[in-house]
Amino acid sequence: MLLLLVCFTVPAVAQYNLQNLSLPKKKKIDEHQNSSPSYQHLQLYPVIANQTFLAAHKDIPTFTNLQNAIQSEKVMITEVADTQAPGTLPTMNFLNEEDENDANLPIHTRINGSITNARSPEDVQENLAQNSSNSNQNMPSNVEVPPSPPPSSSPAIADTVTPHLSIFDDANLPPEVVQNYLLNNGGTVNALQIQNVSNDTVYLMAGEVIQGGKQDRVIAKDMVIAPNSELITLPVFCVEKGRWSYEKGVYKNFNQYFQVANIQVRKSLQGNTSQEKVWQTIEKFNNRNLIASQTDAYTDLAQSEGFMKQITAYNEHLADAFTDTPNVIGVIAVSGDQVIGCDMFATPQLFAQQYPNLLYAYATEAISNGDQPQIEPKAVQQYLATFLAAEDGEEKLVKDKGSVFELDGKKVHISGF
Repeated sequence: MLLLLVCFTVPAVAQYNLQNLSLPKKKKIDEHQNSSPSYQHLQLYPVIANQTFLAAHKDIPTFTNLQNAIQSEKVMITEVADTQAPGTLPTMNFLNEEDENDANLPIHTRINGSITNARSPEDVQENLAQNSSNSNQNMPSNVEVPPSPPPSSSPAIADTVTPHLSIFDDANLPPEVVQNYLLNNGGTVNALQIQNVSNDTVYLMAGEVIQGGKQDRVIAKDMVIAPNSELITLPVFCVEKGRWSYEKGVYKNFNQYFQVANIQVRKSLQGNTSQEKVWQTIEKFNNRNLIASQTDAYTDLAQSEGFMKQITAYNEHLADAFTDTPNVIGVIAVSGDQVIGCDMFATPQLFAQQYPNLLYAYATEAISNGDQPQIEPKAVQQYLATFLAAEDGEEKLVKDKGSVFELDGKKVHISGF
């Protein structure tokens, strides 16, 4: 059972404010007494909570994070099951501006920014065959029309409908043909299924990358999954454009946790219904860092020996940065002359749990797009002041440039980019 999704209501008692949250004392910041640790292109400022804030969030449950849940097999994450009704056709996942303005789209009905197919099964068969012919590939003669799923109340991005696409498993089509069909005729690209099979409460954070299935994905929104849940729709984006198949010898579930994606990828997820936007961000990242990937996978940065050597160095210098600092509930990350990101959580325990993977994300961003930190401490103080000036102002700021995740009326995670 899904406990709660993201919402933007203001709780009765505001807790994320300058009275309850602060940076280290100015003297310590100026003296750099490990209060704002730095390494190469990254500097980190801890956000410290007072007792009022801690007491207000003492009822926040203890979570198991996604990395631990996957590694200990407490959750099962799979491609969407084949539960569609025969004889119907899928809807398109996302409608880009070019398609929306195309008056020549064949027999489509535009509904709330999406395209509902009104074509016959013969039209779809002809479309698949034409795509295959254009790519010098042969579509098997026994390909069935992909049916649509029944209506579902499960949460998903932009009310995405996820059709059956096992027709591609043995079709031997090139990735660009498959992805073109998915984007124009629907697909399970932006939805997976997750089930919590443990007694733990599992927390998923937007930006976490998982590997497996038919293509690697990134979690689109923060979620909490109750113990021993039913199957739940998990909103995701693809971070591996060039693959739509199970790899030989690889378990079909998503049984590998990668890391939290860099800031630019995380930023591309906010308020987004464009898969293409995410792919473009990943392509730019890979090109900038000279990462060669046969499937345009974000996770192939792990194959870059030079990049990973730098990541390891950042981790060695910053992994224990806040071990001796009490009541740290968040961090503001700085690179060059700007704040590149901020993450705050409801409890020190949750921050400590998420920090190692957030560090990976911040370090990746600093290596790829950063520079030697030059920002003055007072500018970071001003950033926090602006961010926390008022709950209503905070809502607008993070809604435009980040996200808020609430559980039972209390903010569990606030991020800003």
